[in-house]
Amino acid sequence: MAGKVIDVYLNDDAVERFGLLAPTRPERFPSRPPRAWANTVRAGLGDELHLCTQEVQRDELRELWKADQSVHSLFWTTMAWGGMHRRHARTLAGQEESALRVCERLKRADITGTEAFEEFASLSTCGTIPGLGPAFFTKLIFFCCPTEDSFILDQWTACSVHLLTLQARMPAVVVSKRSEIPTKISAYVSNRVTAHDYGRFCEIVLELGERLGITGEEAEHRMFGLGGRQRTAWRQHVMENWHEVAKRSKS
Repeated sequence: MAGKVIDVYLNDDAVERFGLLAPTRPERFPSRPPRAWANTVRAGLGDELHLCTQEVQRDELRELWKADQSVHSLFWTTMAWGGMHRRHARTLAGQEESALRVCERLKRADITGTEAFEEFASLSTCGTIPGLGPAFFTKLIFFCCPTEDSFILDQWTACSVHLLTLQARMPAVVVSKRSEIPTKISAYVSNRVTAHDYGRFCEIVLELGERLGITGEEAEHRMFGLGGRQRTAWRQHVMENWHEVAKRSKS
């Protein structure tokens, strides 16, 4: 996971704009009932693991991870909550054991969130956890980490950091050709993101929270926002302005 270290800093004007456009966390996030979803990934998977039959919200899932429950069940509940593509989930099913071991060590606080990122990234690069990339293994880190200082790094939180720091080099994202359309962003977090990058991302989220007088968890939640018909103002801002920031980063 070696790579060039790129350090970035919050821009005061961008933080002020974020505070205006994302004054509260998003409303209820639509998710899939874990048991029914898992049963479509592999026949009987959700039944075997006794997954919830009703949709689970973010705060509820956080509490489930804090409780003494099966990490295997929590793993698949998290994948359902995050809306993992079934094709990726089917590729991963039956090969998640190494990921579960990382989760167990993190849950016991034997390793930090950044160390967990490094282990997950190594497993992903080696093809040991097919279908499980940064956007989803950082969901596991977020819910599993007892110190609550590690956050979800996906397309929208990465692009949010780009606008908040006026650069698009860190965290690195891979952009598809569909993103050439103005106001449309089709991207995913690059496998080139290092543990150092992830640690810096988490520090930025925490600093943003401190500036706004909220927790890092709430800051990250506001950064993600909502899309679709319930699109939040910050998500709209990211979609309308990210391309310009990305162009400036290349020049």
